[in-house]
Amino acid sequence: MYKAVEEQVFLLFGVSRYLVCDNGVQIKSNLFQQLCERYRVRLIYTPLYYPRPDHTEGVNRIVKNVLYSYVKGNHRKWDENLAAISCAIHTARHETTGYSPYFANFGREYISSGSVYAGYADVPEQAPPDVEKRRRGFVRTYDKIVTRIFAARSEVAKFSILVDVPYIFA
Repeated sequence: MYKAVEEQVFLLFGVSRYLVCDNGVQIKSNLFQQLCERYRVRLIYTPLYYPRPDHTEGVNRIVKNVLYSYVKGNHRKWDENLAAISCAIHTARHETTGYSPYFANFGREYISSGSVYAGYADVPEQAPPDVEKRRRGFVRTYDKIVTRIFAARSEVAKFSILVDVPYIFA
């Protein structure tokens, strides 16, 4: 679990200031405490036997309901749908924030089809000024990345003829 938190959360999305945790044995362990100390993350524990502030319980409830409606009578293959369910939860617009978790993390909405690349996915109308400013920054960064990829592709294409390297960018 500790390696997963480090590799799939801290090193992928960045380190947060706080982690709100339940009182599970894994969370209270010395290894997890040391991991959080190493990254200077403050642990905040939810009260015992009080599920309201435990956001994981809310997500688990959503996953349970979606699984129940998705698998209906065939409970043998429920695990085959977890990735799609996870994607649906991460890309659903939340009532409280008005944005999807995906948008909050990456500054743009999830792209579910290659046909979208004719333009950028737009921010919802009436975005607050700070969100719009951040979105414009992401778009500029995205444009720079695309420009640099094409420049690198041109360089690779020059040399690929000489060394027979496959052309990797489409």
